[in-house]
Amino acid sequence: MATKTFLSNSFGPRFKKQTPTCVWSPREENNAIEAKIKRFSKHVEAEIPIRLKSLSNEAEHWTTKSKRNRSQGFVVKYYLENQIYGLNLPCKIILTRIAPRTLDGDNLIIAFKKIRDTIAQLFFPETKPGQADSYECFTWEYSQEKGKPKEYWIRIRIEEI
Repeated sequence: MATKTFLSNSFGPRFKKQTPTCVWSPREENNAIEAKIKRFSKHVEAEIPIRLKSLSNEAEHWTTKSKRNRSQGFVVKYYLENQIYGLNLPCKIILTRIAPRTLDGDNLIIAFKKIRDTIAQLFFPETKPGQADSYECFTWEYSQEKGKPKEYWIRIRIEEI
């Protein structure tokens, strides 16, 4: 006896399944794009392939936002966790978005929110998530560069003051 499976629900259409906006995850083996990390005595510079969206204009399901934030935080932590040891506070952190199109100033800051929280959490792991970035020992700067079509990167530069 065959059973019937109903794919639709009576409450309306299902949410469109979206993938997180992180272009590359360290867990993936195929088609991996490596990040570029340079470690010097007084600063660290990393270029990581992450696509940042303007979060203030997005109307998406909360699980999609959560997956994207988790993915972005995981990738940034993966690359910078062992690189920041030996850097003294206070420090200046320059976050640069490289993409074909630019964002306006307030959307750029909102797009970097999870990355900013993750970097500050690496310096102060005992604080609650999202609170360490308000410490006065950090100076945050944001910038953008125009990239090639379909090229999305972020550049993180952490330097001692």
